Amino acid sequence: MATAYIQGLASISTTGSQRHGPRPGSSDDGAHLVVINSEAEAQLIRQLLTGVNPQHYVYVGFHKHYNNNVFLTIEGKRLEHSGYYKWSPGKPSNDPNHKCGAVFPSALLTNKDCTGQWYFICEHQLKCRHDTMVSVFHNWD
Repeated sequence: MATAYIQGLASISTTGSQRHGPRPGSSDDGAHLVVINSEAEAQLIRQLLTGVNPQHYVYVGFHKHYNNNVFLTIEGKRLEHSGYYKWSPGKPSNDPNHKCGAVFPSALLTNKDCTGQWYFICEHQLKCRHDTMVSVFHNWD
């Protein structure tokens, strides 16, 4: 485990997931798909994804399920108001099937089809600490 300075506990699922809706990856323990709120959090994502094929992506917490023109975080905020809004060149895609948010290992945003079976990053909000414990389960094939 390593320590980082964002608000929550971040973990990567390396088993892959098929996403169907804006809150996949949520769990009974309060975890949800990570919402990148700053350049510092984007840097943490880059560190977590070190060594991953740069063409692969990881699902994160934004979508456009309710309106094809507006990306929302899983918290209901417009993505451009989240504190981090850096898209990969040529993105977002205008493909109407690309409704789910993702990031490349560079931490640049993209939007993808929600039926892909890829990794995802969740965060757990810590209530008693100001720093973050980060768990990385590294089994990238």
